[in-house]
Amino acid sequence: MLYEAGGARTLGFVRLCVFSIWFLKIVRDPFYLVAELPVETFSPVGLLALAPAAVWAWLTDEAVLRTVWWVLLVLVVLAMAGARPWRAVALPAVVLLTLQQSLLRSVGFVNHAEIGVLFCAWVLAVLPSADGFALMRPDRGIRPESAAPYRLGILLMTLGLLFGYTAIGAHRLALSSPEIFTGDSMLFYVGKTRFYPVDLLLPVRSWALSRPGLFGVINVGFFLVTVMEVLSPFCLISRRFRHFWLVFIFGFHVLTLLLMQIFFWESGILVVVLMTGVVNLVRPTMRPLFASPRPSAGARFS
Repeated sequence: MLYEAGGARTLGFVRLCVFSIWFLKIVRDPFYLVAELPVETFSPVGLLALAPAAVWAWLTDEAVLRTVWWVLLVLVVLAMAGARPWRAVALPAVVLLTLQQSLLRSVGFVNHAEIGVLFCAWVLAVLPSADGFALMRPDRGIRPESAAPYRLGILLMTLGLLFGYTAIGAHRLALSSPEIFTGDSMLFYVGKTRFYPVDLLLPVRSWALSRPGLFGVINVGFFLVTVMEVLSPFCLISRRFRHFWLVFIFGFHVLTLLLMQIFFWESGILVVVLMTGVVNLVRPTMRPLFASPRPSAGARFS
């Protein structure tokens, strides 16, 4: 199993990574800009579909959305730092993040780029994720037998990440025709990127399109990636399979970036943080930057 020795600082580091992703997304894409769109362009999703017209008029007001944007930005920064009381900071933050995502999906299309990182934020908000790796509070002296909530958090987030890949792969196998792996589907998706207004990787795509035989190999790789996606939960119980899985998934993300200008960087960061064991490397080296010196054994276990 991953993170058998995980503890408060491990979960705290993941907390910092997850809410840092949200900070970047909020700053890079200020969602209050949707207020410039006519109300008629919205197609509410989720719970927002139950909202009456008066609520929509309020939600699409630019002054309201700017206020929500600032409040959410402050809450996310506090969550990154592990501010206390933790749940009083984290729960409003994840509620607003859910509202923000629902609002954005109501004027665009529903995708899976943010689902994994949103699920992780909810797990972190519910669990004691600010007990370690926090700027505003020294690490607690945690008894070894009390590490279960932190390990549970890592396990739940990893399961959520892997289930997301499984659901995508199973959906593709169940609802797509075999031609998606044997026909010219990949050639079509790569070809249409040539009409994008900004395409820094156009030479790479032009090179690939000039070699049609290459897409036979790409189709085989796409099928193998789909199989790996469906079998993703086995990463939790097999280290060897996890290594194969990482090779296929990283390769898939790199190729979609090069060939289709699609890159789910949020999922890439989560894969590195949750699936490679990188958090186990930062616990002893990063601790002096974020916490007071380790208490003595007697102080910790008295």
